[in-house]
Amino acid sequence: MCFWLLLCFCSSALHMTLSSIVTQSPGLIHALVGNTIEIKCTLETIVNYCHSTVSWYKVNLRTYELTPTRFGSSIVNSDDKTCTLTMTNLTLKDSGLYYCMSTHNSMTLMGNGTKVILTDHSIPKLSNLYSPDETYTSAVLLQCLVTKVVPSQVRVFWVMGQKQHTGWTESAWTNDTDSATEFTRAHVSLTLEEWTQDNEIKCIVEHVGKNISKTLIKWEPPGSKQTCLLLVFGGYGVAVLSMVVNVIISVSLYRGSQEKMSVANSPTKVNTHTVSRESICKVFL
Repeated sequence: MCFWLLLCFCSSALHMTLSSIVTQSPGLIHALVGNTIEIKCTLETIVNYCHSTVSWYKVNLRTYELTPTRFGSSIVNSDDKTCTLTMTNLTLKDSGLYYCMSTHNSMTLMGNGTKVILTDHSIPKLSNLYSPDETYTSAVLLQCLVTKVVPSQVRVFWVMGQKQHTGWTESAWTNDTDSATEFTRAHVSLTLEEWTQDNEIKCIVEHVGKNISKTLIKWEPPGSKQTCLLLVFGGYGVAVLSMVVNVIISVSLYRGSQEKMSVANSPTKVNTHTVSRESICKVFL
């Protein structure tokens, strides 16, 4: 007798569990910024209704917390079993994972989730960074930051000569506030031999079928910075010396011109000679 009662109880519980399944669709949505999309949540139980028991949440990718969406929900079927979340005027910040939740008899049921990936036509911005440690004893660590696009939209790789390096990527946030934006931080580790065998290395970002690249500054050999400083200060020294020489020459020329002018402006001395009578007579004769 106990066996049959237990079997009936288990059967009823199984039926209740199966009848309370929440189905969410589609599982993945790709859309452009500014578009409108819909996520559907179907309740298999006979006692739940969209208007009273269903709510929509988004996973905050920065804190991994469930937060209510900024969009409302609407009922589209007359049986009140299919709930639809309509998302309009989408922005990049609307990318993420969405869940519908239904509450029944103090029990919360969650849908299987919908991942929304939004694409923008904005051009990614690339910034190249060296490793914080620039001694390069055994390896060179390089970083490439990709902003203005969400990490799911890009693929980052490195090219040095004819060789491609994959490296590894991670997503990060600009700050700890709600206005923070997500960006991609790409890394690659090269041996000193790899780093010095070619003239350049490029960080390449593949975005919506197009490649955007930025060339990293090469590693400088020991003493190059000192040599550069010597050249710079040497150039400054030559320039200053040239200015001094020009000033000296200008002053000398000015003094010479002043002396000539003083000589030209001084009164002329006339030598008076005594003319003898004989000389006058000779002239008239």
